[in-house]
Amino acid sequence: MQQILDRERLVREKKKIALLSILLNLFLSVLKITFGLIGGSSSLVADGIHSLA
Repeated sequence: MQQILDRERLVREKKKIALLSILLNLFLSVLKITFGLIGGSSSLVADGIHSLA
């Protein structure tokens, strides 16, 4: 029984880490696009868009 609970806890932790990773990547992509537009850098905008894919 304890092994099942440990495994479920591990799965929940992995899901949290994956979600955090996705959200951070989205945040960084938006920052790249925003600052690329502000600074007039088409390469930074393109990199931000590429990061979303």
